[in-house]
Amino acid sequence: MTVTPAIEDMELARQALSKQEMALFLNQQTSEQVHSLKVFIQMREHGEQSPELLSAALLHDVGKSRYTLRIWERAVVVIGRLLRLVILNRGAGLHHAAGNAPLRSQDNMLNGAPGWQKQLTLHHSPLSLSGATTTH
Repeated sequence: MTVTPAIEDMELARQALSKQEMALFLNQQTSEQVHSLKVFIQMREHGEQSPELLSAALLHDVGKSRYTLRIWERAVVVIGRLLRLVILNRGAGLHHAAGNAPLRSQDNMLNGAPGWQKQLTLHHSPLSLSGATTTH
C-alpha cells in the first residue's frame, strides 16, 4: 500500500518552499512527504506563522532520502526504541515501559510550551500526545 500526498497539501508545500527547497522535499519518499506535510499542517493549525519554522517542518526529514533504510533496518530501529523505553523504565515491566510513563515525563518537560512545540517535539515519539501510536 502506497501513501501519496494530497494535491492540495502539495500546493501548500509549493507555496511555503523555495524552488531549491521544494526539490529537496520532492526527493523524499512519499511516506516522508506525507509525514512532513502532517507536521506542517499541525503547526499551522496551532497558529504558527513563521515561514522559517513552517519550512523546517516540511524539510525536517530530508536527510533520510540520502540514507534509505531496508525493512529489516527499520525493524531494528523500532526494537531499539522499545528497548530504550524498557531500560528507562527499569523494573516497571515491558507493559508499563511501553505505556504512558515516558509520555508523561516528556509532557511535563514541555508544560507551558506552545501546542505546536509539543507536537513538533513529540511527533517522532512512539506515543503521541493523545496516547495513539505513531508510525514512522
